[in-house]
Amino acid sequence: MSEDYNLGFDAGYDCAICREVRDKEYKNRQIKRKREAEIERKLYFAGQKLLGIFVLLFTFVSVALMNGDATLALITAPLGCVLIFSKRRLLTVKQEGEDEWL
Repeated sequence: MSEDYNLGFDAGYDCAICREVRDKEYKNRQIKRKREAEIERKLYFAGQKLLGIFVLLFTFVSVALMNGDATLALITAPLGCVLIFSKRRLLTVKQEGEDEWL
C-alpha cells in the first residue's frame, strides 16, 4: 500500500512540475509576443515619420523648382506634418500572405 501511495505522490509531483514549466513557457511566449509587437509598432511609426519628412522635402524641392509656385504645398505640407506628428496609424499596408492589417 505504501508503494502505491508513493507512486501516486511522485506522479502528482511530476505533473505539478510539468505544469509549472508549461506555465512559465507560456508566460515567456507572451512576453516575447508583446516585445515583438512593441518593436513592430515602433518601426511602423518610425517609417510613417520618415515618410512625412520625405513629403516635406519633396514639397520644398518642388516649390523651389517651380519658381515659388506653392500650389502643391497646400496639400503636401499639411500631409507631411500630419504624418510626422500623428499618434495614429494613418497608412495601412497589407503584404502578401498576411491576414492582418498593420
